[in-house]
Amino acid sequence: MTRNLVAAILLHIACIAGCSKQGLIDAAMMSAPRPEPPARAEVVVGERRFTLLAGDGHCHVTPPDAPFHVSRDVGAALGLARAERLDFVIFTPHVRARFMADPELRASFVDGARVLDRELRALAATDVLLVRGFEYTDHMWGHVGFAFGDETRALEAAGDTGDPRPFFEAYVASGGVLTLNHPLVLPLDGAPFHEARADMSWRAFTRPARRLPADVGWLTAHAHTIETFNLGVSFLRDRLLRDDPEASFRENHFLLDRQIRAQRRRLSSVAGSDSHGMHLRAVMYVLADARSTADLRRGILAGRTCVRGPEACVAQFRTDGPWQPVGSALSSPRALEIEAPAGATVYVDGVRHDGASVPARAGVCQVVRVQVGRSMSGPTYFNCPFVT
Repeated sequence: MTRNLVAAILLHIACIAGCSKQGLIDAAMMSAPRPEPPARAEVVVGERRFTLLAGDGHCHVTPPDAPFHVSRDVGAALGLARAERLDFVIFTPHVRARFMADPELRASFVDGARVLDRELRALAATDVLLVRGFEYTDHMWGHVGFAFGDETRALEAAGDTGDPRPFFEAYVASGGVLTLNHPLVLPLDGAPFHEARADMSWRAFTRPARRLPADVGWLTAHAHTIETFNLGVSFLRDRLLRDDPEASFRENHFLLDRQIRAQRRRLSSVAGSDSHGMHLRAVMYVLADARSTADLRRGILAGRTCVRGPEACVAQFRTDGPWQPVGSALSSPRALEIEAPAGATVYVDGVRHDGASVPARAGVCQVVRVQVGRSMSGPTYFNCPFVT
């Protein structure tokens, strides 16, 4: 039994003796890494200037989350965001899968969205971009983050059918962005907490032999992003119970590379704290054209992201023309040149690559990531004709 596991068991016993589960988690998360604010709020890449936005892309809030499940409201979240010097927070309260086909669940979803929208409008926090979304929670298949879209328009499109795909399609058409959350969190047999023994993975990836329901297949094929870093998973589950705080971080990035090549489409890398209590963190960084919700969304979809720290966001790439930012798609028979801070590590298709250039391979798409310290960039695409 590892020393970390003993510590986890002792904390669990202490919780049983009197403290709340969320209070225990908050106490443990106080020592979670707190990245230094970016050295510069503006990043210049070639001929373009970007605003570097720091934030939390996966955060629960009550209401509409149940108060026994989440201990923090919007006002408290805004206070934490300001204390952590965040530029944005994406709120993702839980909703039940296929809620649109059940009148009671549908009404609850509408009421919750209305309450959260009213709370956000009342705060009008111009210094922090507060984005309304939700976490679509399918206990059989996994969790999907929804953000930036129009739920009202999507519900109108869904009607009263039992098929959720019209809702998904309309939500995306309205500007929605979909994220496959904590995709590889498989059960840890023998773990002292029942939550760690639950399967929280995206089963389309972890149970590929199973036949997918049509809606799960649609989400797998159309999600825009994968959550490659989840602070709670890495700092609590992996560090304490797997004795490897890098496990999910490493596995999720390899998954991202594989899915890009298998699905032959762009996928962005995002991150969140998955906080249900009194802690938030800057875990996701976006190169945006300006400080606005619309530009934040565009930066995420363009893949101009890095997770766990800001440093990798300054990496830049070129072949025949000017330097381009993280997330770019470049095509050339010449090598891909990379400029990054000293000590950076380059990964090509998930394999560590030595040198500051990547040779072109005839007819071969290569997915390139750059790691600087704890910070990992999103994918850049070299000779991948399916990405524009």
